Amino acid sequence: MVVMISAINLLGYVTLKITGQRRGAPMLGILGGLVSSTATTLSFSRHARDNADFSLTGAVIVSLASTVVLVRISILIGVVHSGLLIHLALPLSGMFLCGLLPVFFAWKQSARQQAPSPETRNPVELKQALIFGLIYALVLLAVSAGKDFFGDKGVYLVSLISGLTDVDAITLSTSRLAGTGMLAPSQAAASILIAYVSNLAFKLAMIGVIGTRQMFNWTLLCFVCLALPALLVLV
Repeated sequence: MVVMISAINLLGYVTLKITGQRRGAPMLGILGGLVSSTATTLSFSRHARDNADFSLTGAVIVSLASTVVLVRISILIGVVHSGLLIHLALPLSGMFLCGLLPVFFAWKQSARQQAPSPETRNPVELKQALIFGLIYALVLLAVSAGKDFFGDKGVYLVSLISGLTDVDAITLSTSRLAGTGMLAPSQAAASILIAYVSNLAFKLAMIGVIGTRQMFNWTLLCFVCLALPALLVLV
């Protein structure tokens, strides 16, 4: 699992370093979603704070990065337990399409400024790999324990908390448990959607604290469109 995540991160990281800035804001958003949407959000929130005119472009990059995370989630599920994709195909597709619409509109309204590459670390450093391995193991244990002691509510609570800063670990954990039969496909699917929405809320709070009001408002619009299909499924 660690090697797979590191390989995906490395591919995005190298591509970002080589071509990211020369391809403009949309490419930075796409590559930022492949490397780390959270790190991308932090980086461009800071840039918008220092340059308020960049707020709308920053919102486009952050929102597009969060939309691309859905593609990343689909790839991870397909590798670990492809059968789970049947239960997530409709909500993930709806979220992806709904997320792109406001991003496209915001990009049309923006000044299309030149954007700096986000501040990201080499994803295959030994320390980074070990940290992810530890997080993955803890999430796997927490989901199993939550299921045993508290049933569905325990699994969903773990998903809500673990999804705040990272969606990969909970996606891999629940997909694996669904593949072994320890979690029902519907439970695993709901857990992944909860983690994703939780991650959106965390990044939006980050923008609210670090970024500008304009960036927050535009990102809020995009994130609501992203989360709406998932919320409809969960409710």
